[in-house]
Amino acid sequence: MITDLQISEKASGAYVDESSDASLKQGTSGDKKFSWREKTNWKRYQTRVVSVATKTNLKFSEAEPELKNGLVKTISGLL
Repeated sequence: MITDLQISEKASGAYVDESSDASLKQGTSGDKKFSWREKTNWKRYQTRVVSVATKTNLKFSEAEPELKNGLVKTISGLL
């Protein structure tokens, strides 16, 4: 299970520069370049959490509660 996480925190009194650049694939022969920049009073943090369950013939419904518990522990460890 892959979870993309973004946490926003209000900056204390100061503005921060935020920018992003991306090259998005368009089918097999092209791409679209995208970029932006802005001043904001929010700090943003992004991460990706990958959770894995290994067991023979495991169904997702059986693994889901433990995957969620592990995700909760991981997120609370970031805070």
